[in-house]
Amino acid sequence: MSTLSCVYIDVVCSLYRKAPLEKRDRDNYTPLLMAAYSGHAESLDTLLKKGADYEVVDKNDKTAVYLAAEEDKLEALKVTATGVYR
Repeated sequence: MSTLSCVYIDVVCSLYRKAPLEKRDRDNYTPLLMAAYSGHAESLDTLLKKGADYEVVDKNDKTAVYLAAEEDKLEALKVTATGVYR
């Protein structure tokens, strides 16, 4: 299974379980940060619509916008910068 598929499944499962949107994993990533880093624009859109904090930072003080840009994930960058998916 691809990383993108895993990210999307994790996001859906988190939302289904009503897990906190800002819950951090062992690497200090929230679902939003992981989706941005992985370039999964659809997950970003879903998380932002559900109220995820777009200003959250990772352990290196990088935001979702920064992570998407750093990884050249253009669709994810558009979503994190504008809040609009397609």
